[in-house]
Amino acid sequence: MDPRRSTLVIAGDVPASVQEDVEHWLSRWHTPREAPDFPLPAPPTAPGALRVVRVPMKQGKQVRVRLACNVQTQTLEQELATRMLGIKLERQWNNLERETLGSSYGFQASTAIHRDGSAQLLVSGRVDNGSVRRMTVAVNQGWKALPESGTTENELNRLRWEFGRSYNVKFLTSQSVASAVAEQHLRGRTSAALDEVPAALMRVSSADLAEVGKQCQRSAVLGLLGDPAVLEVDPLLPADRIAVKP
Repeated sequence: MDPRRSTLVIAGDVPASVQEDVEHWLSRWHTPREAPDFPLPAPPTAPGALRVVRVPMKQGKQVRVRLACNVQTQTLEQELATRMLGIKLERQWNNLERETLGSSYGFQASTAIHRDGSAQLLVSGRVDNGSVRRMTVAVNQGWKALPESGTTENELNRLRWEFGRSYNVKFLTSQSVASAVAEQHLRGRTSAALDEVPAALMRVSSADLAEVGKQCQRSAVLGLLGDPAVLEVDPLLPADRIAVKP
């Protein structure tokens, strides 16, 4: 974390001492001068190939599974399509876990979109130790066809409905409204941009989803955190590396 490249917004009625507290706790953070001591994932061997990083971590009978990727958005429709892609992947992975693995710990997706339009998408969850191999095989099969699989109009409407429901929930409290307004101002917009979301949501097309899917595909890394004895993956995937020592 580098506070010099970060922006902190505190919205609401807060005491003046908050500034002192923030400066006190964040002043100790700094940018490391030395490069990280672990290897970065190897570049994809082919378009659509999914890179895998294994992180040894003794934690019982489950393995943490995390997919992260970057997307560059330029329009409000592309921003919404990125968030909808997260919903789509979350639903696909939850169905995959129930149908392929017979378990349901649940996956959750989150999206962070920054002022310059860059976005990070993260899908995370857990699987049983004995299911890691089958999980990576199934994920890779669906991953290669992500942009080409297309999104039907019925599925698109479902994604719009799911996003719209979560969007409306955010405005049930004044704190959520303040956060949303602050986010718009950080991105160089006025709060009136929030009124554009419903109309822009209806303009999001399957082509928009396919485009952000291709970008996500090019940068994605699948992280597996668990007991090193069970971190077996699909041999067809690019060679994975141990990212962090036990």
